[in-house]
Amino acid sequence: MALRRVKVDGGLLEGVPGSNPNITVFKGIPYAAPPVGDLRWRPPQPVIPWEGVRIADTFGPMAMQPRQVKGSFSQREFYPEELPMSEDCLYLNIWTPAESENDKLPVIFWIHGGVLRHGYGHKLETDGEGFAKRGVILVTINYRLGALGFLAHPALSKESERKVSGNYGILDQIAALKWVKNNIAAFGGDPENITIAGQSAGAMSVQTLVASPLAWGFINKAILQSGGGVHAFGSLPTLEEAEEMGLQIASVFNASTAEELRSIPAEAIIEKTTDFIVLGNERKPVRYTPNIDAYVLYEDPSDAIMHGNVQNIPYLMGSTADEMRTVKITYNEFMARAKAQYGKYAEKYLELSNVTNDEEAAADNTFADRMIAATRVWAEVFDELKKSPVYLYYFTRKLPGDDSGAFHSGELWYVFETLPRSWRPFEKIDYELADKIAGYWANFAMKGDPNGEGLPQWTPYTKESPLTMELGTTVGMFRMEETPRVKFFKDLCTGKLK
Repeated sequence: MALRRVKVDGGLLEGVPGSNPNITVFKGIPYAAPPVGDLRWRPPQPVIPWEGVRIADTFGPMAMQPRQVKGSFSQREFYPEELPMSEDCLYLNIWTPAESENDKLPVIFWIHGGVLRHGYGHKLETDGEGFAKRGVILVTINYRLGALGFLAHPALSKESERKVSGNYGILDQIAALKWVKNNIAAFGGDPENITIAGQSAGAMSVQTLVASPLAWGFINKAILQSGGGVHAFGSLPTLEEAEEMGLQIASVFNASTAEELRSIPAEAIIEKTTDFIVLGNERKPVRYTPNIDAYVLYEDPSDAIMHGNVQNIPYLMGSTADEMRTVKITYNEFMARAKAQYGKYAEKYLELSNVTNDEEAAADNTFADRMIAATRVWAEVFDELKKSPVYLYYFTRKLPGDDSGAFHSGELWYVFETLPRSWRPFEKIDYELADKIAGYWANFAMKGDPNGEGLPQWTPYTKESPLTMELGTTVGMFRMEETPRVKFFKDLCTGKLK
């Protein structure tokens, strides 16, 4: 009989049957106190207990974020519904096939993507029944986003016990991870077998967690999809640099004290600070990331990888063949980005890219090449340091229905076996591929090795055997050619460019 009622930090919970009655879903479980009022821009606080039995049948609100542009690719693909949002957003969801709390099932702890500005843990494509039917518990979380999750400011640092600010979204993730460690046994999970996983900004978050001493001891394996690797997104700011950006963001509201900052309506913060801020006549882009504060992080996670200062656990990571090709840019935008991102190396990058017009700029695959380089560097460093295995993949299936190809986030429908929830006319080959991918991920969560019965053999990436698993129309190991631009990115990531 399925496990329906559990006791956790906070009180009693009662879940609801999934579409498969042997699976129980616990929706909207609070893992911390609501970060509202005086708790805005503070580390997450312990959950507030409740009386009686809390019926966990409704997902919690997503974190405050801008609504997707209707008709945009992202909105059509992943955000078809306008769901409730609130500053009170620190909730998680659990799908479990357990029959008792003694089952000791492996756990996947999923962190959603969205540039640390968008997303939530109960999106259509990340339903947990696919993993649950394979004997794996899935946990998905919400965490604070954008300025509400990552604003650093001198006034906030001054009032902090540790004299730091920003990183609230990462502290939320750590609080949720600790909650899972302390409570997952009640759901039939094994607290000593937790795999953290994420895609895009979720993978960046995973990389941050494995580099943070605050998360050590809570993680047994890690999966990074299209967002992990050495300097895949550049370098993180120091606390001081993040505070400088925070001063500029606060100036939009003429706020200088912590009290003034907390008095700003959340809706105004989202409206005026998500993608850019207006300073006088200038529109200044803003970037929300973790910062290096000597508390959550002592060094950039990419540097920590190079120095061997991340958790020595098995890793599975990779990217998609077409990554950001759904984001169309012009030739002029391409040139401006090249100069802004690569500075003195821009000329070399442009020479290797050979982009001469708008059509070529729109088709360019820079991010895919950068992801290949970033993950290979990680795998090669771990091989040199004789650390845990790193399994690399490359998702190549061009999704049916349009010409978007193997786009960024497209593999999520396969990982979670949620193809029937998509509008796309998936074919038999897609369902067969999803079965293989989900099997690999579940096996990895169980034992730190993706291999299992009926699946093509997947070997770790090493310098001696530099092989990657292709996940597409073909499923199998192959040796990917290292193009000059991938080599450029590897040298850029490791500081070897002259």
